[in-house]
Amino acid sequence: MKRFYFLLLSISIIALLAACGGGDDTSSSSNSSSNNNTTDTPVTEPEPVADETVALTFEGSDIAFDITAATVPAGAEVEVTLDNVGALEHSWVLMNVEDYDPTDQDLNSKIIDDINSGVVPGGESHTFSFTAPEEPGTYKYVCTVPGHAALMAGDLTVE
Repeated sequence: MKRFYFLLLSISIIALLAACGGGDDTSSSSNSSSNNNTTDTPVTEPEPVADETVALTFEGSDIAFDITAATVPAGAEVEVTLDNVGALEHSWVLMNVEDYDPTDQDLNSKIIDDINSGVVPGGESHTFSFTAPEEPGTYKYVCTVPGHAALMAGDLTVE
């Protein structure tokens, strides 16, 4: 009888996790592709806002960014909007790739020049601006809410 209840509990947990995965097949493939560094990774091209401002919009759901890679010009003014469409809190911060460790409990200390959204509650949106690094290369954007960094990360390429 214990075996039956264990089996029932296991099936319920699997069903719950599958339901929480939500989204369409493209979002789940984008999450797996970001870990595999394949060419299927969704990439957002910058949208000019004003003279030299680049606008990027990211949706944070429970728990993934909809965009896993973006590109901006070196030194450009960048406007980031984080639309938190999930129930959990999320953040968007920028750090050097070599500082990214999803198991690090102190990722907020690695933020470049205080480039971050702060914590955005579920269902809310926050827009902020920063100047892109002058040094071309790949940087990491991450949600630093505890437990989210492993799945909520992407690459910001500065050209």
